[in-house]
Amino acid sequence: MKQTFVIIFIALCLIWSGIFFLRQSNKDLIEHNEDINSLPKKEIVSVNKSSFPIHNLKDILVSNDIYQNRKILNEKIGPNYISEVLNGGFVIRWNEDTFPLKIYIGKCVGCPEYYEKEVFKAFRHWSAISDGYFTFDFINVPENADIKVLFMDSEGRVCNGNLGLSGLQSFSYTNNLLTNVSINLYKKDCSANFYRQDLFATTAMHEIGHVLGLNGHSPYEDDLMHSAHLNGAVDASVADLNTLRILYSIIPDITNAEISAVQKSKLVPRSKIW
Repeated sequence: MKQTFVIIFIALCLIWSGIFFLRQSNKDLIEHNEDINSLPKKEIVSVNKSSFPIHNLKDILVSNDIYQNRKILNEKIGPNYISEVLNGGFVIRWNEDTFPLKIYIGKCVGCPEYYEKEVFKAFRHWSAISDGYFTFDFINVPENADIKVLFMDSEGRVCNGNLGLSGLQSFSYTNNLLTNVSINLYKKDCSANFYRQDLFATTAMHEIGHVLGLNGHSPYEDDLMHSAHLNGAVDASVADLNTLRILYSIIPDITNAEISAVQKSKLVPRSKIW
């Protein structure tokens, strides 16, 4: 009998309350093509497309000592937090041969107009800052989606004053293959107010970072994948992108389609780093 494992990762993205209310959009959001204007322009980082993944990582990680290899990664690749995102020692990520990933974004009934728009923008922004490595198609049928984005009411939510979770992501896997990957975003904060647009944009970017494979949190406050952002828009940092570059250069333990022998020959085993 096949056994299905379910894991839920909670993004501890804590945000202050804010009130913004706009009318609900009646447009067909699948066709939205707005510019990304909610994220700070000075923070936008881009890397060369050929660096996803890092094709010469095998030549860089010459040691059999994982701590020496992590030191080498810091010196040769740059700032990263790869040790924080290997979930229980496992590499969980998408198979690049299945890109573009199919994305379903649900309707946010009664929400500000910018909620759904910011989710679309966040996916497009991840594609842009990876120079097109990550690609996405937006679809209308949730059953056909690789990633579903849904909006949640606050029932059963745990808050600590004004602070609480703004979103979470979950997935299942059977025989080391991903299924049922979803992002769930709260409609309102712990003060029962709609999130400010810049904070909501940061939450969307953060949660997408999780479903792309950054399953832990960065220990550095300036990184998008830090656990808490209280003061507004934060974009992906050099460390965020470097960590993804490294992650997609490692043979995954759990993915959405079997990694071929040709792919494996270009990747490094997890044991080199963990």
